[in-house]
Amino acid sequence: MPKDPGQAPAQLASAIPNGKYSDLVVECDGHSWRVHKAVLCTQSSFFTKACEGNTWNEASSGIVTLPDDHPEAVCAVMQYLYTSDYQVKSTPGQTPTLEPLVLDVLVYTLADKLDVQPLVQFAAKRFCVRLQGMQSELWKTAAFPEAIRELYLNAPDTDRKMHKTVMEISTAHAVKLLTESYGLEFRKVVEEVKTFGTEFQLAAISRRQDYVDGAARYFCSNRSKVVILPEDQPSCPACKKPEAHYAYSKTHFRIEQW
Repeated sequence: MPKDPGQAPAQLASAIPNGKYSDLVVECDGHSWRVHKAVLCTQSSFFTKACEGNTWNEASSGIVTLPDDHPEAVCAVMQYLYTSDYQVKSTPGQTPTLEPLVLDVLVYTLADKLDVQPLVQFAAKRFCVRLQGMQSELWKTAAFPEAIRELYLNAPDTDRKMHKTVMEISTAHAVKLLTESYGLEFRKVVEEVKTFGTEFQLAAISRRQDYVDGAARYFCSNRSKVVILPEDQPSCPACKKPEAHYAYSKTHFRIEQW
């Protein structure tokens, strides 16, 4: 089970920046982190294999190189391994270049590669919460199609919670994403990323049929999820509150109808 970030000892959280007592170096794209085997190897089978035995060069050199990953994602993973949390943070000497939504996808992918399963779930949940927030308009930004591209082209396909959230948001705002100027990059992703394009078209057709059948989708503020509510539904199927609750949702949180 992942630790509560608030419970991480201050000494451990501060150990990675100064590299005190480090016995391992992680390198990526010209950046390096002086870390501790006791921290990394107890949470990641990838680092355990790299540091044990004679089959990997890293075991003798004390340096693990991640040449195919983004340094900001590596930095976020290092943060999590020491504190059970991560934030958008620049690598030494640079300002952050990744939008938080994109970073979540990259961290998700890297955590899967390193076999840090609590972080896989943590990054996926953080991604979905960012997109599903009641005031979130991230779907209007360039980060949304960039995150979709990264998710569908490079992320593992074993857990599709993120894919499902992307599809709900995409179809909910399909009209504007397909017509407004800020949807240009989204339209390119629909055309260029074939798997996403096909799923989006099928989901859009299904969503349109929901309205033909007399149902509409709303955002349940109590459960932070999209729910289908037929007009005669007596209570919210997500949180079971009476009609007054989702009538309020219809007024304030209704997702765009085709």
